Amino acid sequence: MAGASGVVSGQRLFKRICRATLIQPNGSFFPAGENAVEITDLRMKFQIERSVKPDPNACTLEIYNLSRTTRSLCKQKPLTVWLDAGYDNRLKQLFTGDCHFAFSRLDKPEWITKLQLRDGGAAYDSARHNVTYGAGIPVGKILADLAGKMDLSVDAGQAKVLAKYLNQQIPGARCYQGTVRDQLTQLLSPFGIQWSIQNSKLVLLRDVDTTGFAFEISQRTGMIGSPEWSTPKNDGKPNQIRVKCLLSPEIVAGSQIQIVSVAEGSSGSFRVQKVVHRGDTHGEEWVTEIEALPLDVAASIAAGADPIRWKPDQAGSGAPTGTGD
Repeated sequence: MAGASGVVSGQRLFKRICRATLIQPNGSFFPAGENAVEITDLRMKFQIERSVKPDPNACTLEIYNLSRTTRSLCKQKPLTVWLDAGYDNRLKQLFTGDCHFAFSRLDKPEWITKLQLRDGGAAYDSARHNVTYGAGIPVGKILADLAGKMDLSVDAGQAKVLAKYLNQQIPGARCYQGTVRDQLTQLLSPFGIQWSIQNSKLVLLRDVDTTGFAFEISQRTGMIGSPEWSTPKNDGKPNQIRVKCLLSPEIVAGSQIQIVSVAEGSSGSFRVQKVVHRGDTHGEEWVTEIEALPLDVAASIAAGADPIRWKPDQAGSGAPTGTGD
């Protein structure tokens, strides 16, 4: 998570490939792949937007010339879609999500089926938790219970990094009632921890944290044009850098990137705040667009929320308030 142990670089590979897998869930928010229909060798267009925020990441997918049977399947709910893309027969996971809306239209001579997908959308909308925890229950226990209601689990590596927060105990009884999404935010935000669902997995990050290795963004690895800094604003928020490269499915919100550029002031280590993947198997677009913060800026933001200790409020709910040891 925090801190990368190496820089991942690659070569420009131009034989683009894409695969969509349609899955009818069997009761779980995140199906394992049973009852699947794979789609390859057809034209596909996609736009994917990811951020580190809890709101479900979104994908708009268009598939050309599906059979009548498959077009009908796309309209059935619930439906989960896995989208993989890559180069030279090397597919990588690009997006997984629940089908929120689908329709097909005839644009002679082609049928075009458009699907709107949300990563973890069904769990985000529907998962609920109603329970009262007594004093002394660790935050990590409550987190695991909430994640379980979404058919998710807490990654052991993330739990280790966040142990000083998750091991804290609530000092008084606390009632949880309502949607899991709201309860997760209520539980984690006082510690400066953001939660999101990325490709059907629960991701927990503080502003200083990153996921996995650092990915090199340079002319050698497929950078397009030069990085650009955002226009300064008067809202007190730091400027972000924007950079575009050939499609890189492995770059997600929260990733660490290492930009290598001749543009003055643009090289360095950054944390991805937002990423957009755009592609067309039969067109020109096959890119990843990134908005990122310098790692030292991200670290300074996180420092303002560290450390936090649990203190019961006046109502005795055990809610975390204030900062400091």
